[in-house]
Amino acid sequence: MFVRKKKNKSGLISFKIINKCSGQYRVLKTIGNSKDTIEIERLFPNVNKIVKYYKKEDYGELAINLQKVEADIMINHVVPRLAEKNIYVLTIHDSIVTLPGHAEFVKQTILKVFNEKYGLVPTVKVK
Repeated sequence: MFVRKKKNKSGLISFKIINKCSGQYRVLKTIGNSKDTIEIERLFPNVNKIVKYYKKEDYGELAINLQKVEADIMINHVVPRLAEKNIYVLTIHDSIVTLPGHAEFVKQTILKVFNEKYGLVPTVKVK
């Protein structure tokens, strides 16, 4: 996951929380919209400070830290909940491998944990 300040097709500027899943980027949440960068920075000063802080010296640092958060959620929260139900999975980068009969339960568990911890609902695909 990572945060991006982006100018949209409509010309509005917003902060977006983005997840990369199976090589595709999905917007999890858009925070604010304005045609004026200064207005966005005024409305969301903390988000702007965080983005600027992490990107001033190392552009990729914020993305790396968000990936660590995502890994923590999956390894320390999702996988143990699944194990409690005797559902065992393999984690591979940004994917989870499970038996077809468990796929929907695994998906719902991921959505629930992300929502509980951060109030975000990620895009989860079952393949």
